Amino acid sequence: MNAFDLAVTVALGSTLATILLNRQVTVAQGAAALVSLVLLQFATAWASVRFRSVRSLVKAEPALLLRDGRAYCGDQDEVGQSGCGRDTEEFVPGFVEHTCTATPP
Repeated sequence: MNAFDLAVTVALGSTLATILLNRQVTVAQGAAALVSLVLLQFATAWASVRFRSVRSLVKAEPALLLRDGRAYCGDQDEVGQSGCGRDTEEFVPGFVEHTCTATPP
């Protein structure tokens, strides 16, 4: 599952919740929205399989942000694309605290 799949899944869930809970949205409107999202998902999947440029837009490559509990800023292009800059003093302690507090089995 890539980021686009996750976004469509969340949108489908949100749309379904709106259909069920909001009296101002008719079942036909909700069904049209759900069908539109599913068609968009299929069209994007089809295009990403056949066209490399679409695939690069939809699918993200993983980036190493931490190494040995410290911020990794080795490849500036990789760090820049991930949205994590060199100002990681606030990010790293919180991340390590929330992910490394569990004791191994």
